[in-house]
Amino acid sequence: MSAGAHMLPQIRAANVGPLAAKHSTFAALAMALDALEIARPASWTHAFVIRRCAACTQIQVIKDDVYECAVCGATLAPRG
Repeated sequence: MSAGAHMLPQIRAANVGPLAAKHSTFAALAMALDALEIARPASWTHAFVIRRCAACTQIQVIKDDVYECAVCGATLAPRG
C-alpha cells in the first residue's frame, strides 16, 4: 500500500430484518471499495444477526443459531 493510501481495517454486518444489509452483500461492497482503491479485508470481519422479540419488543443478538428471546423466552423469527 502506498503512502497516503486509504485502508478499511474492519467491515461489520448487522442483519436486523428485511431492510438490512445481508451477509451476502459483501461482494458489492468489495467491488465499490476496490474501485475507490481502498484496501479492505477479504470478508466481513464481524457479522451479527439481530432480531426484535414480537412478544416483549427487546432486541436480541442471535448466538449459536438459537432463536429464543433471552428476556421472555419467546421464539424469535429466523428471518427478519
